[in-house]
Amino acid sequence: MGELLRYYACADVAFVGGTLAPIGGHNVIEPAALGKPVLVGPHTDAVDELLRPMLDAGGAARVRDAEDLARRLVELFGDQQARLDMGGAARALVETGRGTVRRTVDIASRLLARAGDAAGPAALNSESD
Repeated sequence: MGELLRYYACADVAFVGGTLAPIGGHNVIEPAALGKPVLVGPHTDAVDELLRPMLDAGGAARVRDAEDLARRLVELFGDQQARLDMGGAARALVETGRGTVRRTVDIASRLLARAGDAAGPAALNSESD
């Protein structure tokens, strides 16, 4: 988590920079993890893999340009329930991903252990030849 995390914590809505200009976007997970509604511009190439499920879940919204961003901010600032719903959806998505690496490593370790058991000691001896 980066330096912006402190600023996101104080915010009601987060606009993720680097998305209005063709830069590709910055970290969308930080504001989402804090339960903030996430707004992004059209240029999100660098974060599309993380952003797509967030958009689908309603935790993030895409704006076309600065004018559309201003309009969307006014809407969200005027509707606390919409902010809470959107932020909750963003946070829920992040929560579902927590522990994914650990679970993947655990599964891989078990599969490798089974493969080693199935091959038996002869397989270990043949590797050292």
